[in-house]
Amino acid sequence: MAERKANAAVYLSKTAAGLAAEVGEWADGTADSGPFVACTHENLSIAIRWLIIQNRLVQTNQTAVAVDSTAILQQVQRIRTPWIA
Repeated sequence: MAERKANAAVYLSKTAAGLAAEVGEWADGTADSGPFVACTHENLSIAIRWLIIQNRLVQTNQTAVAVDSTAILQQVQRIRTPWIA
């Protein structure tokens, strides 16, 4: 991944025998450069979709807006306070 400056990778094999015994037909994880999937060719489309979803989750978490719960609670309390004439 580093050599190709990739931020995700699919390691593909025609059969499970081409992957490490502990991988079987599917393994996924994260390296320093980003997420990866090791799989057989039958799972290639799923692997690509998986990596796209992982990327979207990272982007969503980075752009999520923090909620100021203290300010919200103060506003709710202010609204609940009855008007005194």
